[in-house]
Amino acid sequence: MDYNDLSPEQMAAYESEYELAIEKQTLLFGQQLQQCEVIVDAVYQVADYVPEFKTKEQSDFWKNIVIPNLTDILKDELFARSTIQTSFLAINKLIGNIQNGYAIVKASKGSKPAINIAKKYIMEALKQLEECIDNVKNLKSNAIIAFGKQTTEIFNIIGPEAAKFMKQKATKIKAIKKLFEEKNNLYI
Repeated sequence: MDYNDLSPEQMAAYESEYELAIEKQTLLFGQQLQQCEVIVDAVYQVADYVPEFKTKEQSDFWKNIVIPNLTDILKDELFARSTIQTSFLAINKLIGNIQNGYAIVKASKGSKPAINIAKKYIMEALKQLEECIDNVKNLKSNAIIAFGKQTTEIFNIIGPEAAKFMKQKATKIKAIKKLFEEKNNLYI
């Protein structure tokens, strides 16, 4: 698309559409960050508890399938966070370039060189944002899917002992929080 051929109304419409696309993408990023939080919490809860294995097959399954899968989930999550963070930086760069471009064009009273400079930097920022959008679209969740398929087998191994463990852990966390609060009250 040659932006020089656009009328002011078409440019305004294009800008409005692009702003809407950026807003939608930002909301998507936020949702993905929330999903990452849930996934990491679940991974740590499973990784936190090591069951007593009744058979060698259970032990091998846990060591060779569950633990490597949990590691892969954390790697996927870290990559997703990095991609999302890079995308937010690209959005901020685009905003800054648009504002700076506007300031340059306004200060030069719309001179052709100023318009070209603004266009160049805005287009570079848009290109970077489009690359980020492609990266977000290509995020894989293979480890999460595999983990989901293994949950029945995992729960068969961990059994009701895991529930006891989680209750004990919750009790200890409450006790630690209470001690922390008491410590803080001593400083007040």
